[in-house]
Amino acid sequence: MKLRLLNILNEEVSPIMEGNEYNDFVAQIREVGLRFADLEGLKNNVEKSTTLSKENKTKLLKMIDSKISETGLNEEGGVDMELYTNLKLAKPGEFYEQEGPTARAELSRQGEGKYEEMIRYLRLYFRYLQSLDGGAEFLLNHIETRGDSEHGNPLYSKMKREALTGLKVVGLGMATGKPAINILYPLLINYDHNGGRSRDFSKGDINLIPATVYEFTVEGSEPVTEYNSVYLDIYGRDKELAQELANSSNFWAWEVDRETQDHDYDGEFTIDDVTFENTSELSLTPDLFNL
Repeated sequence: MKLRLLNILNEEVSPIMEGNEYNDFVAQIREVGLRFADLEGLKNNVEKSTTLSKENKTKLLKMIDSKISETGLNEEGGVDMELYTNLKLAKPGEFYEQEGPTARAELSRQGEGKYEEMIRYLRLYFRYLQSLDGGAEFLLNHIETRGDSEHGNPLYSKMKREALTGLKVVGLGMATGKPAINILYPLLINYDHNGGRSRDFSKGDINLIPATVYEFTVEGSEPVTEYNSVYLDIYGRDKELAQELANSSNFWAWEVDRETQDHDYDGEFTIDDVTFENTSELSLTPDLFNL
């Protein structure tokens, strides 16, 4: 009887356990960085799982192999040699050659400037954007049609965070004191300008263009309700009369001070005038990435 009960419980619980483990692996595949060792370790964990069905194992392994292919990682743990010229990504923030001194030292020895170094990093970063499965295109459209506000936009907030995390993954920093949007937007513009999802970033030139910002001043008005504490000094000999005066529409005659506690915007902003002020440009330069 106990054995039968255990078999029934296993039949009911096993699919739930497999579903949970499958979903956990899918999340890990999506979040894992571009390090070959991380992807290979994840692949080994899938293969060793005793809970996953053969069908789900196959699905997960295909997803991992696809990510390895898309990011340009090779079996030796390095990066696409045609793209990175004998470099591999050892860990976020550091590029190393297969042998010898660091890549940056070698590039300096060869006389390669910071701009060319930035282009090398951008090739990898653009590949990272391709791995977001349309996330870069979503971000670009959102910024240009709905702005950069994350309030009430959880998907935009999540995708923006993933896009910015990609800079760290490929080894780029971010200059302090600059709004993140002023770095992200020109990155997205140049990703799109250079071919986006359909481009093989291991080949051909990378042509950088400035992103444009149009500056306007909007004049108008909107109704606002202020919540105030008004302090009165009412002189007299009758408290009840003083109470009536404090409740009257003429209470302000005894006002000695007031304090605004809060305010609410009660209606739509009425635009009276819109003035174009200036056009500015956001360009990708090595100093933006601490190169």
